[in-house]
Amino acid sequence: MIEGVYKWVGLVVGGLCALLATSALIQELLGASPDPGSVAFDLVVGLGSAGVAASSGYSLFRSGRRQVSGGCLVIALVFGGVLLLTGALLYALSSDSVEPPSPVMIAIILVLGVVMTVPSAVLLWLQREQPRR
Repeated sequence: MIEGVYKWVGLVVGGLCALLATSALIQELLGASPDPGSVAFDLVVGLGSAGVAASSGYSLFRSGRRQVSGGCLVIALVFGGVLLLTGALLYALSSDSVEPPSPVMIAIILVLGVVMTVPSAVLLWLQREQPRR
């Protein structure tokens, strides 16, 4: 049951992250002078999120295996950790910035990072503890 919940969380969170990254990319490209670093970051986050969502959606709808593969969990754990680090850095750098990022955006990034990191870490730990057959 917990694997199914994880797959739905991965599908929803990955889809939302991909949607947010796509909207940020569109806003960046519509601006007067797009910053290449921001465009590249939006592309990487969008593609990574879309990959997590596609992987979770594929494993939800295919038949056969009943467990989430360890590789998918590691990817989700690393991606969630990157989101947590990004949110923490944005929060730390926003105190002395001329144009600080929105606190809502920072909170969303941190919550998405926690939602991706905690279930992945728990499931990896549970898979490690299971006896091999």
